[in-house]
Amino acid sequence: MSGWDGRHHQAAAAAATAATAAIPAADVFPDTLPEVAARVHADLRTHGLSRLPPMTEARFVELAGCVGEVGLRTELVIDPAQEAEERRRRSSETGRPVVYAPTELGFHTDRPTVDVIGWYCVEQDAEDGAVHLLDTADLGEHFTAAEIAALGRVELGYFQRNALTGQEEACRAPLVTSGPRGHLLYYAPWLVQEGAGGETALLARFAAYVERKRETALVRIRLERGEALFVDNHRLLHARGNLSPSSRRHIVRLYIACPAAAL
Repeated sequence: MSGWDGRHHQAAAAAATAATAAIPAADVFPDTLPEVAARVHADLRTHGLSRLPPMTEARFVELAGCVGEVGLRTELVIDPAQEAEERRRRSSETGRPVVYAPTELGFHTDRPTVDVIGWYCVEQDAEDGAVHLLDTADLGEHFTAAEIAALGRVELGYFQRNALTGQEEACRAPLVTSGPRGHLLYYAPWLVQEGAGGETALLARFAAYVERKRETALVRIRLERGEALFVDNHRLLHARGNLSPSSRRHIVRLYIACPAAAL
C-alpha cells in the first residue's frame, strides 16, 4: 500500500470506521516533490484519497502543482461578510450552500471540471471541523448498467465564474459519466435540474444509496494544523457538519486538474 506507512488508509479501505490512524511527523518527507506527487496519485487511484503529514503551506501549494494544474484557490473560513458578498455575486441561488456560512454542507462533489481537491489545514475548529467522505467506487454493485446509463441522462447544473466579468455562467453536466477509470460522478442534490431527465424514481434511489453509505461507510477525517488531504472529486462525496459562527477553522482549498492517465 502506498502512502506514508499506509495506516491512514485503513479507514477508507474498510469503509466502516470514522477514524484514521496517527500520522508520522513532518520529517517524513525525504523524497522530492515529484516523488511525493507520484505517491499521492497512487493513493488516489487505489483509495480515492491521500492524507499527508504536516508541512508548510508553501510546500502544500508546490506539491499540488506537481499533482496537477492548480486552478481556483479558496480560503475556507466562517465569515459573514464573505458569505453576504458570495450571495450577492451569484447569478442564481437555487438553495446552494455557501462555504463561508457555519451551516452544514451536505454530501456532494464539487464542479465536474475539478479532478482533485486539495485541502490544507491552517487552523482547525476547536471542537470539530472534520471532512466527511463517502467512497462511491462500489456504484456498479448497487446499480445495473442500464440504471447507471439512465443516471447519465440526469443533468445537474453548475456555475463557472467568468474571469473577465466576475459573473457566474450556468453550465450543465451528467450525474454519471463513464471514463477509463470507471464511473465519474458529479453530484450536488441542490443542483439537480427540474424533471431530472425523467428519472425521478432512480434519482431517489441514488439519494437513498448515499444515505445508506453515510450510515454504514462514513470516513471522517479531522485535519490537524499543517496536514493536507487530496481527494478524487469524481469518486468521493464530501460534506461538513455545522460549525460555530465564531469558529476559527481555516482550510485552504485548491482545485486541481489532472491528466486522465495520472488517475
